[in-house]
Amino acid sequence: MFFPFKNLKYTTTFFLTLLCCAAPLQAAETVVPQQRPERPEPKLPEIQQPEQSRWQPAVTSETEIQDIDEKTLLQQPNLLNLLLDKSVMANDLEGIKVLLPVYRKLPDTQRDDTLLLLAESKLAMFEGNFSQAVDLLRQIIAERPDLDVIRMYLAIALFYDQQDVAAQDQFDKLLAQAELPEQEKAVIEQFTEQLQQRHRWQFNGGINYAREPNINNAPIVREQGNINTDIEPEKATGIVYHFGAEKDWALPRGFLLKSSLDISGKYYPGNQRYNDLLADVGFGVGYRNARFDVALMPFVTKRWWQGYSESSGQSGLQSYSDSFGATLSVQSRLSRRWRSYHYARIEKTHHEERFRFDGIRRQIGQTLIYQASPQQAWFGGIDYQQEKLHDTDNSNHLLTGSLGWIQEWPKGFSTRSRIAWGKQKYHAPMPWPILKTRQDNSLQMQVSVWHRNIHFWGITPRLTWQRIRNKSNVFLYDYQKNNVFLEFSKQF
Repeated sequence: MFFPFKNLKYTTTFFLTLLCCAAPLQAAETVVPQQRPERPEPKLPEIQQPEQSRWQPAVTSETEIQDIDEKTLLQQPNLLNLLLDKSVMANDLEGIKVLLPVYRKLPDTQRDDTLLLLAESKLAMFEGNFSQAVDLLRQIIAERPDLDVIRMYLAIALFYDQQDVAAQDQFDKLLAQAELPEQEKAVIEQFTEQLQQRHRWQFNGGINYAREPNINNAPIVREQGNINTDIEPEKATGIVYHFGAEKDWALPRGFLLKSSLDISGKYYPGNQRYNDLLADVGFGVGYRNARFDVALMPFVTKRWWQGYSESSGQSGLQSYSDSFGATLSVQSRLSRRWRSYHYARIEKTHHEERFRFDGIRRQIGQTLIYQASPQQAWFGGIDYQQEKLHDTDNSNHLLTGSLGWIQEWPKGFSTRSRIAWGKQKYHAPMPWPILKTRQDNSLQMQVSVWHRNIHFWGITPRLTWQRIRNKSNVFLYDYQKNNVFLEFSKQF
């Protein structure tokens, strides 16, 4: 009979070696999920009340223009000139809408070109087309520079078209008039004050009292196969704060120089390893008119994070990462009810210790806002993000969609609700022992409620509930959390 192990000593050694090699394959591996500080929450839309143009309100004409047919008006050009002139001087929008198409049909010899341009400019201003109104009024000023009333309309149209340097120049020319009535002088001073306000430093800030029962995103399941984790949910109560400052410098033809400073952070007295501080400084250029606001803002960002220092072994608020990049943003008013916001951002980040997260992040997104009434607004958006990082298994792309609803209710209550869902795919398998390419699906729900008549020093507190559910094919990142915030914020 053949038996390969002729020596018992060698046979025993062989089996012991085999068992020692097999033991690591059978024992459960304890792993800890990688942690990164969370990205700042996006700024959500608010209900906007329509801006009341202070230049002159529309009135209703006492003359029933609708009772006069077009044929009669064309046969009596003097009457048509008189009616249109009265409608223009009285800012009668409905009268201008009725008479202007008829007036355009008059022969050149019977038509006052100045009145025609003025009527068209008034209609453009009523409809919010201030750039068109500026062009029309400049044609009149070129022919009749002595007409102060036209210069006044031009200055106001420039003001609403955000051409602040040109508007101030026209207001200065009007103030230089020796016989300017006191009432008009007071109106001009109001506009010049508003021009100065636009380019002063603007500040905003807020502080939230936060209660987070799972601040470390501990997974729902602690073990899967031969892999487990000893991470337990950690509770934290503290404050989340932000402070911002920005200033514009007006350039000719609606262009701007822009600067901004944003500081945000988190402070948890009982769980300080999750303290976080983020500072962002930007300086760039922009263009603004009555319908569009475009900005290109290069920026630098510094982040400090209260975590375990992998190199020094010390715990404390230490330098975490440095970033630089640029953001291109476009805000536009599509119509009286519709607004849109588009952005594209690129950012290169270097980490002090966690070099595996070094790399470039690219983002692009769009949000549409529909204001159904002064008491109700809806918004929705889609965002795409790509991270190309040092370690391929940390590189990923993320697609996010969101819908929201803002409502002002009777008896002073207001609410804002938002739901967002995301799909995130990583680009390579995770290291041993996971050996899976991570894929996450997230769902976030958020509801805020406040009372419009409850405020302290101009600050209205808001109570916000937020639920996050992140489903992942890697159990370490499959978690849920319910957070509650009491928010206080103010712009000044």
